[in-house]
Amino acid sequence: MLKYNSVVLAILNQKGGCGKSTVCNILAEYMAIMANKNVLVVDLDMQCNSSDYWVGMESSPRSVGGQLPPLHPDYDGDPDLEERSTIADIYFGKAVLPFETYVSEANGFKKRVDIMVGHPALLERINSEFDNESGQIEHKVINRLHEFLHMEEMKELYDIIILDTGPSRNPIFRSALRAATHTIFPFECEEKNLQGLIQCYKL
Repeated sequence: MLKYNSVVLAILNQKGGCGKSTVCNILAEYMAIMANKNVLVVDLDMQCNSSDYWVGMESSPRSVGGQLPPLHPDYDGDPDLEERSTIADIYFGKAVLPFETYVSEANGFKKRVDIMVGHPALLERINSEFDNESGQIEHKVINRLHEFLHMEEMKELYDIIILDTGPSRNPIFRSALRAATHTIFPFECEEKNLQGLIQCYKL
């Protein structure tokens, strides 16, 4: 039986452009600044809009998605970490180092927002290599995110974890559903948005 130790809020809709990243980031700021919570944002969307908002992505026209996550300022050569540490690393047996944001004690805030950034190329690789027919998706993708986010250490560090997700029916999206304890479905009252909402229930 799965254990849910942390509060994990997933922002979900199978329709792109409905405001998932905006909702994610506004909530993160509100929770930290107004509600006095330590917040972790996890960017699972290959577009990495939340990563760009909080810490900035590097332009890389030759890379998948045209961008790369930034070099982590605290990387010290630890072989268990990547220099461009991202949430995708947990699927490859690596640790992940969250980035600090402007909402931090160093900037005079009582609580903080950290982010585990996305990596377009690695997230795409995970989604393409682990599918429903491979027999590997359940543990290496869906359960791996759940196991990671619900470790006791995560519960001690963060009052709430917010997942920004992409608009595709893929293993990463399913992993967000598995890890979530709460969900928000942003949508506009128009056909495509409602179809995207309905698709979430068909997974």
